[in-house]
Amino acid sequence: MAKSRFVLVALLALMIGSMSTRTQTQTGQAPQDARTLLQAAAKNMGTDTLKTLQYSATGMIAAPGQGFDPLDERVGVPENWPRFAVTDYTMTIDYATMSSREEYTRTAPVYARNYPGLDGGGGEHGNQSDPPGLRGGGFINDPAPRRINQVVSGNYAWDIQGNNPVRQWSYLSGIDAAEYRQLEIVMEPHGFIKAALAPGANPTMVPGRNNQVMITVLGKYKVVGTVQQNLLTDTQTWIAHPIIGDLRITHGYTRWKDFGGVKFYTDNHSHMFAGGEQDPLQYRILDVKANVTIPASTFAVPQAVQQATRPVVRVEPQKLAEGVWLMAGGSHNSVLVEFRDFLAVVEAPQNDERSQAVIAEVKRLVPNKPIRYVVNTHHHWDHSGGLRGFVAEGAAIVTHDENIPYYRQIMFGGNNKWTLQPDRLAKLEAGTNMPVNPQFVSVTNRYLLTDHAWGSDSAPKMMEVYLTAGGSPAFTSHDEWMLAVYLPTEKMLINADLYSPPAQGAKPPATAPEGVVALGQLIRQNRLNVLQHVPIHGRPGTQDEFAKILGNKVPPDSHGPLILPTAPTSSRN
Repeated sequence: MAKSRFVLVALLALMIGSMSTRTQTQTGQAPQDARTLLQAAAKNMGTDTLKTLQYSATGMIAAPGQGFDPLDERVGVPENWPRFAVTDYTMTIDYATMSSREEYTRTAPVYARNYPGLDGGGGEHGNQSDPPGLRGGGFINDPAPRRINQVVSGNYAWDIQGNNPVRQWSYLSGIDAAEYRQLEIVMEPHGFIKAALAPGANPTMVPGRNNQVMITVLGKYKVVGTVQQNLLTDTQTWIAHPIIGDLRITHGYTRWKDFGGVKFYTDNHSHMFAGGEQDPLQYRILDVKANVTIPASTFAVPQAVQQATRPVVRVEPQKLAEGVWLMAGGSHNSVLVEFRDFLAVVEAPQNDERSQAVIAEVKRLVPNKPIRYVVNTHHHWDHSGGLRGFVAEGAAIVTHDENIPYYRQIMFGGNNKWTLQPDRLAKLEAGTNMPVNPQFVSVTNRYLLTDHAWGSDSAPKMMEVYLTAGGSPAFTSHDEWMLAVYLPTEKMLINADLYSPPAQGAKPPATAPEGVVALGQLIRQNRLNVLQHVPIHGRPGTQDEFAKILGNKVPPDSHGPLILPTAPTSSRN
């Protein structure tokens, strides 16, 4: 870690234009010339004659930011993110056009040979996504194989979903998807050397490192490559991310082998530095083919992709009850709740762009009240990526107590920087030259938010925030500290990732999913009188719809029989 921090500090200094002018190391020995170092590696690796490349692999890929427990992510447990077995992997690259097609099958790991092709600790980590756990997000509990087919050609990035090409616009709600996929081509050893030796690339040695070369890609991304024994053994770069800021990504390449005159690694072990060192992928290379003939159709941009327009971030408010609006219009919803003197928003998903759009619509709907609270259901990146925007607005974050140290370290503190894509909070801090200290409201099992003191003459607006994952074992394997929100006056239950009502006319599932069972337990144990379910994904639905899916089930974790309560006779009626 000490070495990594030293390199990062040196690189950030370069990024702001403070490159050292010294031409000698501390020992007085002149450093190598970057081009000479790269040319020797290119000759040894066979890069000079390489035009196209195709390789096959097997191994493991993770779902970034979808871990079961934020503690493991905070302390940097590499196995925390849900992991999937990868088979039938093929990568095809055309270096001249900077195009690539990545295809593989992704399945939940199967005990005991979890990740085919990997050995030792890489083959059987015993991590939280291994059987019988299968915990976290990213659809780790889905047993069905998923075929992944991702393409980049020029400025276009698309996925083949079924038989349909679907334009992709961003990676991890951060940088442009096409830029990221082209950046990944440069992160490959041969791609890095070709990019570094291209006319006008101006490769430079990293100060104090006589075997590390830095280049700038696509005019803005810094990429560093390490050359050892005339082999490109690792690369690293930084990309914009709504939670991490400048997210550092590394690829380590080992076990090199000669494939018909072209040298290529046979192990790729990658990391994302999100608070600690996380493993997003680990592949074992099976075969490499140089200068393959690539059919023109491989990288031909489909007409549907060419004609697709970048979706505008929009917020479509839908009034659900007096003082309650569903803030829809995207893949993730928020919910606005109006209190007497202030506002609360349930969920700040995706990124700062989404949050700013929600905040603008909130101010249009209720112009004279401050947003005092934002409720965060769980720590997964797609559900917390917009929290910084609400903090910049002055809102306190209502979240489970176990999430607070994670957010303080990862999102609001530590060594993370926001130079590549400054969000509203970063700009606010830069303008005032002072860090913003976020305020948190801690939830353990239940928290009550209200705008009137008890005993007031008028009925208070009330919001109850519940832990849904409680129990031993937990009711849900999606996130250990998952929260749900109940509005007793409106008889409304708001949840994320546990239950979304089926599309109108769709056949309900034959067996109640785990998330439905978890919400059923919450309703039963707390005697909640629910009439309407409001999901963060999808449309609102009725309790009758929910009850038909739930049935009268015994939870698989043996917490006891699930019996839906009759309407309570308490003050919640």
